[in-house]
Amino acid sequence: MDKITHEMRMANWTKLIQDCLSSGLSKKEWCLQNHVNEKSFYYWQRRIRENAYDHQMVSKPVNHEVGFVEVPTLPKVQETASSNISARILVNGSTIEIVDSASDEFLHRLLGALSYVQ
Repeated sequence: MDKITHEMRMANWTKLIQDCLSSGLSKKEWCLQNHVNEKSFYYWQRRIRENAYDHQMVSKPVNHEVGFVEVPTLPKVQETASSNISARILVNGSTIEIVDSASDEFLHRLLGALSYVQ
């Protein structure tokens, strides 16, 4: 397939996939209603994602530098029935409890630090 044909198909399928995602229907239901072959839909969805990922990797240099992120701790709160713990995360045998009053900045830094946990 030549480059122009490929680009035209990518543009056409990108529009179809966007229409599907904004329809509120499941992908299977949307394909049935719009007479689109489901296997073709998933094939092109994968191709478009791969293309977007490749373009993202070219435009953003990958930083493989490993470091530590300081995560501020909240003052120790006694466990009571009225504790406002809204989430518990178990990581490598350790438990992280997050209270309702945790700030957005704290959660952002915590999730950033957890992304490095293996």
